[in-house]
Order: sequence, then C-alpha cells, then structure tokens
Amino acid sequence: MNQIPPLDDKGSVLLVTVIILLLLTLIGVSGINTASNDLQITRNYRVYKENLMLADAAVNQASIIVHNSIPSDAPTGFLRDRLDDDELDGFYDIQDLIDEDKDKYLKDPDEYDEDILPVLGEINVNAVISDFGKKTVTTPVSLSSSQSETQYVVYVSTVGDEDDDPNYKGDAVIIARSRKNGGNVIIEAGIDRD
Repeated sequence: MNQIPPLDDKGSVLLVTVIILLLLTLIGVSGINTASNDLQITRNYRVYKENLMLADAAVNQASIIVHNSIPSDAPTGFLRDRLDDDELDGFYDIQDLIDEDKDKYLKDPDEYDEDILPVLGEINVNAVISDFGKKTVTTPVSLSSSQSETQYVVYVSTVGDEDDDPNYKGDAVIIARSRKNGGNVIIEAGIDRD
C-alpha cells in the first residue's frame, strides 16, 4: 500500500510573501487612484473659482456701465435713444428678445406686460445663453481682450408705468458667462436703476 508522504512547509514562506506583496500592491494602486482623483477635484475647483471670479468681474464691469450711462436727471426714454444709436455695446432692450421670440426668451411670456413689468426675473437665461453670439439675439461683450472667454450682455427695460413714475428708467439684467480652461460659469444679476 502506498503511504502519503509527510507534509513539507518549505514553500509556505514564499506563498505568504507573495500574498503580502499582492496586498501591498493593491493598497498602493488604490492610493494612487485616490490621489489622482483628489488632484482632478482640486483642478476642477480651481477652474470653477477662476471662472466664477471672472464672471463676477464681468457683472461688476457691466453694472458700472449701467450706472454711469444714465444720469440721475435723465428723462424717460434716455437709454432707449442710446440703445437705438448703438452707443452701448452689449446693451439691448428686452423688447429685442420679445420681438425675436417671446415664447423662447421669457420665463412666462403670457404673464409678461412689457409696459409695466420690469426685466428682473423675466428672462429665460438658458435660452439666451444657448444663443449667445447670434446676431439676431445678442452679441456679448468680452470682459477684456485678454479675457475673451468671459463675456456679458445687458438687457434693460426702457419702458415703465409712466403714470406712476414719470422718471421711471426701468431696470436691467446682466448675464455673464466665463468659459476659461474648459469651465463654464453663468451669472445672472439684476440692477434696479430707480
């Protein structure tokens, strides 16, 4: 009868060493993946913050232009006349959006009364942004020549209820977008010019 030879533990140390090395390799690969993901998150956050600051700068630049373009004693229609003469780049009357496609560019076109309601909260920003650069809708202005990825446009209300306030100058909405380094930040800001 054949006898089973006694067990030999000569290869057990090698087996344990290989298993430990395999576990250490898996831990190392996991650490590298975690570090790589953290670096990508940090990069995305930096790009977002940079674009947010640039879009905010565009809003500030446009709001300064809004405030400086209308004297305190300006009569009703003052800004409308300047917009007709194209003196203000990137400035449009909300009527331009209404004339182009009221149902597309206003949030609630059936409720909007262009003789009474202001611009604030009325514009469908996503629709305007999707058509940024189309001549029929808007030609945005770049923040500067070195920051051409950051643009803004201003829509103003140049009409109002003149029976209640003969000096009504309306309000404005600034839409700014920054797309530097692959980011995309959009800011909508309202200005009440009364």
